[in-house]
Amino acid sequence: MSKRVFIRATTIGRDITALDVYHTSITASNLLDSGVPKADLLSGSYYIVDDNITEFIAVCNDEGECQDQSGSLSIASFNINIRYFDIHSTDSEGTVQIVYPIADGPSVGTLTQEVDFRTYSSFVIQADASTAYPRLTGFSGWYDAPTSGNLISTNNPLTITSNTFTGSRGDSFYAVFS
Repeated sequence: MSKRVFIRATTIGRDITALDVYHTSITASNLLDSGVPKADLLSGSYYIVDDNITEFIAVCNDEGECQDQSGSLSIASFNINIRYFDIHSTDSEGTVQIVYPIADGPSVGTLTQEVDFRTYSSFVIQADASTAYPRLTGFSGWYDAPTSGNLISTNNPLTITSNTFTGSRGDSFYAVFS
């Protein structure tokens, strides 16, 4: 079986720009991701690993530049009832917002929220193209990637429960506008 883990760096040396992420040991067969930008690892990323994997290692790959402090990684313990959502707008004027359980936004960027479905029955997100009218005429749908992604839903607002929209690309939703 496999599980999804959320890996986030708590600190990374100021001269580091990219890292490689491994599990268990630093070998080519254990490489999870290469050239991960510092900002991406500080905000966190999802990885699918075997259930028995419990150790993760980030290694600087800046061609010898890593001379300052490194840092530590935090791994969110797997709990089937907790999901970590990233909600993105794919347009500089179209907005996204989290309606429930903890309202956030609207934003033309990215919103993140951890939802414990033992406490809350759903997670509700919404997109709004009216902020860019007449350039934008509407909302096309929620996708799993900003470009060339798969359509998740055209519902707006979109209600997510613990067992819905659990695709392999994690809990990232991209609002695409027309």
